[in-house]
Amino acid sequence: MHELDDILIAFGESDEYSFLFRKSTDLYQRREAKIVSTVVSLFTSAYVYYWSDYFQDSRRPLYPPVFDGRAVLYPSEVEVKDYFAWRQADTHINNLFNTSFWALVEKGGLTPKAAEIRLSVRSVKAARIWLRRMWIKRPLLEAHASSKSGIPRAHSSSFSLSLSHSV
Repeated sequence: MHELDDILIAFGESDEYSFLFRKSTDLYQRREAKIVSTVVSLFTSAYVYYWSDYFQDSRRPLYPPVFDGRAVLYPSEVEVKDYFAWRQADTHINNLFNTSFWALVEKGGLTPKAAEIRLSVRSVKAARIWLRRMWIKRPLLEAHASSKSGIPRAHSSSFSLSLSHSV
């Protein structure tokens, strides 16, 4: 975000990252291919370059990450807000599922396959039931689930660029 001042919000979860640009951006004369290729290149290089700053106890990735990208022009701020609300809700649901899955495996003694079957209904309600059963405190979960996955810069109407990790 430091290199591209027109990015207002960066949001990442798992292998998907989104960048919200100012509606008024004139970055690269708004040429979609140039914006997408620059952001994908900059993001990928920063991902590797700063890895050890954020994951001190972790080894380098075993292979270089590869990201694809696409630009989406939303018609209004309503759709932009809907998009980021959906991303946040999806992040919360994935967090509940993953926390429940590993609790069933590590505390519940299930195999990964059995835990997957047990959680085959991927709903917030099902995940919360299993979390309570696995003795995970709800305030702890809520604090983790509400932790920020996005980095805002300022308020403005804009367009979004999404990156997805590819293997």
